[in-house]
Amino acid sequence: MFDFTVIIPCLNEAETVGKCVRKAIRKFSEMGINGEVVVADNGSTDSSQEIAIKEGARVVNVPFKGYGNALYHGIMSAKSKFVLMGDGDDSYDFSEIDKFYNKLKEGYEYVMGCRLPWGGGTVKSGAMPFHHLYFGNPGLTLLSKLLFRSKVNDLNCGMRAFTIEAFKKMNMTTAAMEFASEMVIKASLWKLKTAQVPITLHKDGRSRPPHLKSWSDGWKILRFMLLMSPRWTFKIPGFILFILGLLLINQVIFQPFQFKKIELDVNTYLVSAVMLIVGYQALLFSLFAKKFTALIKIFPDSKLPAINVDRLLFFGVIIIFVGALFISYQFKIWSDLNFGHLDYKNSLRVIIPAVILIIFGLQTFFAGLFMGVLDLKTIRESGN
Repeated sequence: MFDFTVIIPCLNEAETVGKCVRKAIRKFSEMGINGEVVVADNGSTDSSQEIAIKEGARVVNVPFKGYGNALYHGIMSAKSKFVLMGDGDDSYDFSEIDKFYNKLKEGYEYVMGCRLPWGGGTVKSGAMPFHHLYFGNPGLTLLSKLLFRSKVNDLNCGMRAFTIEAFKKMNMTTAAMEFASEMVIKASLWKLKTAQVPITLHKDGRSRPPHLKSWSDGWKILRFMLLMSPRWTFKIPGFILFILGLLLINQVIFQPFQFKKIELDVNTYLVSAVMLIVGYQALLFSLFAKKFTALIKIFPDSKLPAINVDRLLFFGVIIIFVGALFISYQFKIWSDLNFGHLDYKNSLRVIIPAVILIIFGLQTFFAGLFMGVLDLKTIRESGN
């Protein structure tokens, strides 16, 4: 067993990986601890592996592509209870690892580095693009604070440390660049005892472009954060849309609504109907998300929602039936007119609620079927 493990993900980093390994091993000696450096190689075709071994690192070959895969398999191979991860492009100074180790020794489970000046860090000239420094990183960090109550000041900092127990508890799932963001989110959700330390970001030491793709990887991180927060992605927007639709439809359900020179009539009725339908669907999606995340245990203390599938199916059929009665009533009115001309506005006041009810019923019925599929998955997992 070692006192500390440094994990360096690697993909063709022959220019810089040796420097990173040397700095870490030199720091181990200065700190007086028994440490190891693991280079998690993700399929390098240059001399990265040979250089890393020559400098004293242990190389773990990771056949699965992706930043997250490289880190996950490297971390799981660690032979100590304290682990630090940092990129192999020489932008992170591995002579600063004592800051992280000391915090872990104090009892913290997760220690996050911060490169940004407002978190005490330092970004050297040319080390970070302007749009990353002032827009991308601060924006995503702020979003993580709003959605997940994260307290970190630099969401995408690639240098961070944690205990192996904490890492296993987080149940990491993503294979690509979202891995780093997922770790911050999980640390917050699992309420890990977290500390931050200021670090310095140096200019990338490679002559080739970085693996990171600003816009596509930024979008993946944003999308992942939204998917990890079904409450804000589905439930709250769905609830707002549904309530606004109800309030609006209440004004025009029986007759036009006059507000000064503005008259709201069947066109407003139709718009409010769409708001109701979309809002209801979003609320159902929030239910699906809650069920699924509880099944795969993404969040701590996730509880399966108590939903009776048979009742949901029955309720859906009843709603469809009521909607069909509205349609039948309108059809009778039409037949009484010998299928002649119908008054546009009056007929829509019957047809629109009928359509709303039928769509609600179908949404509810299919939601019940989908919940049933998820329940079958639960039965198989439980071994029944």
